[in-house]
Amino acid sequence: MTKSMARLAHHENSGAKRVFGLSISICLFLAWFILFAPRAVFGPATYALVDGVSMEPRYITGDLVVARFQSEYELGQEVVFNADGRLVVHELYSGSANEGWRTKGIHNTWVDPWVLEDKNIYGSVWFHIPQVAKFVSWIKVNPYGFAGLVSILSVLPFFVYHRRKIAPELAEALSHAHEESHWHTWSKPERIALVSMYGAFIVAAIFTTVHYATGNLFTGNGLTLAASLIVCGVVLTLLIQYLFDGVGRAEPEKSLTALTGRLFLVDERPHLLTDPLMLKDATALRHVADKFRLPILHFIGDVDHEFYLIGQDHTVLMWKAPLLAPEKVSQTPEITHSL
Repeated sequence: MTKSMARLAHHENSGAKRVFGLSISICLFLAWFILFAPRAVFGPATYALVDGVSMEPRYITGDLVVARFQSEYELGQEVVFNADGRLVVHELYSGSANEGWRTKGIHNTWVDPWVLEDKNIYGSVWFHIPQVAKFVSWIKVNPYGFAGLVSILSVLPFFVYHRRKIAPELAEALSHAHEESHWHTWSKPERIALVSMYGAFIVAAIFTTVHYATGNLFTGNGLTLAASLIVCGVVLTLLIQYLFDGVGRAEPEKSLTALTGRLFLVDERPHLLTDPLMLKDATALRHVADKFRLPILHFIGDVDHEFYLIGQDHTVLMWKAPLLAPEKVSQTPEITHSL
């Protein structure tokens, strides 16, 4: 654990990275919804399994065809449509949106008997995945085997889970410590700014993705939206670093901001069995604390704030933030409850 803690201490895990990790997850979900969500949940995509020879050799039985809704269609496009209650993948052979469309399988020598309106067409073929039906068939034949496989995969994280172990000197210090506030003390304007910028970033991401999906990204509106997404991202990054990591704040407020929610205030320096390793900043200490799910001991000395992270093998990581003498009392964080 000594080497792991020392190595991790050199890698920051800022609040900006955490929030942007969440933002990326939201954007990926939105991108999936805009591009791949099925019609059943009001998405643009239709998924159809090929069954038959009418589209050979392009598509064969067992292939999965993914179609995406369009506002307009053209002759020659391969489309998925509803014919007598079943999904069919054929080519638009003749006709128009006004007159109706006639379709034909590329392997067939005859034209389909029906005439389609645009409302009957679910989308044009976007791409296909060969032989997905074999896997679906295996699931139908082996439902218990599939359920067992999913169950095994779902419990794998528990096998790599490491139970947190506390060193005796840390346990002793915690028995006399007070847990500090879990909440950042942001002002109302700071909260409004964070929510507003985060909302603007998500909205810009949604509309930029929509313009990309519809092929309009490189238009005037599309480029404007892309530029606004970049600007919102930069401003949001700076704001999050200020609010979560204390970037731009003076010490010791900077360190107290970065370590909020992890601190336990002690009245005296903890008893250490090894010499502490001094870190470069509070965010490096927070990264290791989160990795090993360990609390951080906080001692307010005469000239600085001292932060201690004690590992299971007695390894000690430390960070000091200078304390201005007149502010010693006022800088003491709010206490929520004692252990």
